Amino acid sequence: MSTALPAAPVPLIMPWDTSLPPVYTTSGHLAFPTGRTTDAKPNMELDVPRFQADLSALTPGHQAQPLSVYGTSPNFPNGYMENFTVGIEQTIKDVVVNVSYVGTEG
Repeated sequence: MSTALPAAPVPLIMPWDTSLPPVYTTSGHLAFPTGRTTDAKPNMELDVPRFQADLSALTPGHQAQPLSVYGTSPNFPNGYMENFTVGIEQTIKDVVVNVSYVGTEG
């Protein structure tokens, strides 16, 4: 799915180049120096404006066009919900006693 930006129409034939610009931290260091995202430090701040500018420089018209990618895990389970009620009621002389348990699980 592609979205057109003002003054940057979506071309009918888009050559796909898998090379992306490197990602940098806000301090100017490479975010993934080993090339593996699993080696990145936790809570690292990325320089998103720099990445956007570098990406725009690689695209026709020098404007990055948003790309939407969707995915679902193949092991994603179906959701479920259970409601249950258990109760007992007893009349003692002129008094009615009711004890109940209501639960929901999902």
